[in-house]
Amino acid sequence: MSVTQNIHCPGIDYLVVIDFEATCDENNTIPQTILVTKETAEIIEFAWVIVDTSTLEVVYQHSQYVKPEATPLTPFCTSLTNITWENLETAGTLKDAITTLDDYIKNYIIANNKTFCFCTHGAWDLRIQLPREARDKRIELPPYLAHCRMFDLKQEYQRWQVHHPDVILKNHSLNEMCAAFELQMGGQPHSGLRDSLTMVSIIRYFCSFGHPDVFVNPIDTNADLNQFKKEESKVIHLAGLPYDVTQPELEAWFSGQGVRPTVLWMIRTPDHQKPSGSGFGIFASHEDAMACLEMNGRTLGDRAIEVSPSSERVIEAAGAILASFPVCEYVIYYVQMHELFMLLLDDEAFNQLY
Repeated sequence: MSVTQNIHCPGIDYLVVIDFEATCDENNTIPQTILVTKETAEIIEFAWVIVDTSTLEVVYQHSQYVKPEATPLTPFCTSLTNITWENLETAGTLKDAITTLDDYIKNYIIANNKTFCFCTHGAWDLRIQLPREARDKRIELPPYLAHCRMFDLKQEYQRWQVHHPDVILKNHSLNEMCAAFELQMGGQPHSGLRDSLTMVSIIRYFCSFGHPDVFVNPIDTNADLNQFKKEESKVIHLAGLPYDVTQPELEAWFSGQGVRPTVLWMIRTPDHQKPSGSGFGIFASHEDAMACLEMNGRTLGDRAIEVSPSSERVIEAAGAILASFPVCEYVIYYVQMHELFMLLLDDEAFNQLY
């Protein structure tokens, strides 16, 4: 397939499609025995693929293992990724993997006056895991990684789906996308390189339609941060929240950073019936809001939370879908029971009985 650059990725010469695998653990029976949490997880495979946007052909691909420093490789992780300790025992550090990517980008892209943009499947890789782990290990990221410019494949699907309302996915997983679009997935599941190449296939599929708003406007986290600082904003955005989180739980989470929000807003789904797992925090000062950005990637319950800059303008635009977080779990239980009761009222058999 060959498409012209002015159809998609305008002003971008290369896509750097990136995917990580990380240490992990699971024990639903005895959760307290879990050895690796989402806040302590370490990258163990660092994979990336370079795509020429003028042809959507892969021009380079690379994957390397990374030896974890503080967490074990659990049997659960090996069963999921097929990565064994033999793969990791002689592997380099996370800093080594970052340097390898940086050297390629500097020598083959920047040195040739070319532009690039990252692409990931969701926010976890570049907006949560890498910044948090680099911060914990005191690794200085290249500026383009610390505050990246990127496409999120899940968001691009949502833009594409507006043009194809008949295509509704059960979830946004790579497996689900490939099944819906009749694309092949080859290789080991949960392999960073395989997943990166699978993303390339999905990118080609989306771009083949030539929609004017798909793979056109990347997320620019550096521009967002600069605007946040320029405005001295007091607003931060939260994503990945537990759906049943309460206001006191959020306030306690923030207190760990020594700050307290003056207002917390929950974002509801468009039908206004359920929380979306996202929200906003408003603080008394810009300095407090800046301090909260350091909480990016920290966990609340078992969820790694994305904390990013926002503004009063965004709050105003989202006003119709904002609500207060519940103050206790009983409120959540009441809402759930109310929703169940309303569903029963619509049930014909229930109405016949009562």
